[in-house]
Amino acid sequence: MQTIRIANSNELTEALARLASTHLFRGQVQHYEGKDGFDGFPTSFSRHGCVPSLMRKWNCYARDTLASYSSARKGDVDLAFSQAVLQHYGWRSFFVDLTADFGLACWFAANRCIVERQISVGDDANELGVLVAQQYARYEPHEGEGHVYAVDKEALSGAEIGLYDLGAFFENLPSRPRSQKAFLAGPKPVLPAACVSHLFIVPVSVLMAVAHKAGFRVTEDAFPAPQNDDVLRCLLNGPWVARKAEGHEFYSHCLDLPVYYEHARYIPGVFYRPQWGGRDLVCSDGKSGPLSVGMAILAPEEILYGYNADLETIALPKLRALLAEVKCVVVEADGVYRFPTMQDSGSCLKGVVIEDDGDRIDISEFTLEMMGSVASGFDVNVGYSYEWREDDCLRRSASKMDCTCGLELRHTRHLEILFCAEELLAEVDAWVSDGERLLRHRRVPAVPFGSGHLRFAGNG
Repeated sequence: MQTIRIANSNELTEALARLASTHLFRGQVQHYEGKDGFDGFPTSFSRHGCVPSLMRKWNCYARDTLASYSSARKGDVDLAFSQAVLQHYGWRSFFVDLTADFGLACWFAANRCIVERQISVGDDANELGVLVAQQYARYEPHEGEGHVYAVDKEALSGAEIGLYDLGAFFENLPSRPRSQKAFLAGPKPVLPAACVSHLFIVPVSVLMAVAHKAGFRVTEDAFPAPQNDDVLRCLLNGPWVARKAEGHEFYSHCLDLPVYYEHARYIPGVFYRPQWGGRDLVCSDGKSGPLSVGMAILAPEEILYGYNADLETIALPKLRALLAEVKCVVVEADGVYRFPTMQDSGSCLKGVVIEDDGDRIDISEFTLEMMGSVASGFDVNVGYSYEWREDDCLRRSASKMDCTCGLELRHTRHLEILFCAEELLAEVDAWVSDGERLLRHRRVPAVPFGSGHLRFAGNG
C-alpha cells in the first residue's frame, strides 16, 4: 500500500480521479493498524460477532424488501446480496462498505459518526402518545486529518472477494445505495490489505472542500430520510415492539436501525404489545371457538422469519399426524411480522392456520389487526390450497377459493412457518401442554405482559 500525504483539494481530486476507473474508495477518520501493521478492513461480524436469531430477522426483512424491487417475486434473493443490504443499512455482516464516488469517501474521512440511544415521545396513528427508544446517529466534522483508501477492483477479483454494486441495483429507486454509489465487498471476515493500493492522508479542510464539490455537505446528502429512501421506508415498516426495563414500558423498532434524522411528532407504523389469539381461535371459555375443532401451538417469534428452504422438499410428518387427529392447527408466533411493501395495511402476520378439509389442505394466514398502538382483533385470511404427497410434503392444488393477492412471497412464508414449527416439534422436551387444546414452547412465556382480551375479527 502506497501512503501519500495530500496538501490541497486540486492535488487530491487529480490523484483520486486517476484511480476512479479501476478502484473503489473508502473514507475513515482513523487509520487502524495491528501489531504487524495495516492488515486490511475487518468486517463488523469479525469485530462484534453474529447473533443468529437477530441475523435471521434482519435477513428476512432485507430478503423481502429486495424481492419487492426485483424479479425475485418468490423471495429467492441471494443470501449474500441481502446481507450486503443489511450492512449498508446498519446491521453486521461479512462485508465492507466501499463507494465509486471519491467525494463521498472524502466526506466520511472528514466526519466522525456519533451514535446515541435516545428515548422520545411521539403520537401513533390514533394520536395516542408512545414512548420510543431509537439509535440516533449523526456525523460531525473532526479536527486534523482524515484517511481515504483506494481499493483495487482487480485485486479483489484475484482474491476471490465478491463485489456487489448496490448503487446499480437501486439505480432507478430513491435510496441510500444510489446516493452513495455503494459497493459492498465480501463476504470475508477481513478485506485483505493486499487489495488496498493507496492510502491518502489529507487535512479535514481539504477533504471537506472535495466532498462539498461532489454534493456532500450535510448528513442527508449521504443518508436520505425515509421519504427519500424507498428501501429504508420498507425496512422501517416493521413493527415497533413493547419492551420493559426497570419497571418502564417503551417501544423499540424490531430491527433497531440507526436513524440519521429526527422523527416528526407523528410516528407511522404499528406498536405491538405481546398478546396471543390462537387459544381463543380454537376454544373460548371452554366452548368451541370460531374453529370448532383444533389445537393452538404457541412458538417462538423466529418461526415468522422462515428459511431459504426448497419448498418442494419441505416434509411435515409431525404436523400431518397431528392434523389427522384434530383437523385444524393454529401455529402462532410470540411476535408479529409486517411485509415491507404492505405499508398501508394494519395487518400483522401472527402465524398460520392449517386445516384438513377432507379433499384438500387449506393454509390460511393468522393475523393481528392493528392501527397504531391499538389492536382491534385477530383474523384469518384465506390462503392457498394443497394436497399431501406420499413423502409428507405439500403439493399446490389450486382452488377457486384461493387468495388472489398475487404476492407469492407471502404464501411462501406460510409454508416456511409450518416447516419451522415442524422442526420445533421434534424438540419433544421443549413443549408444555397448557390445556387440552394448547401446546406452548418453553421459550414462550406462559402469560405475555401485553395480554388482554381481543375479539376474533372474522373478516377473512
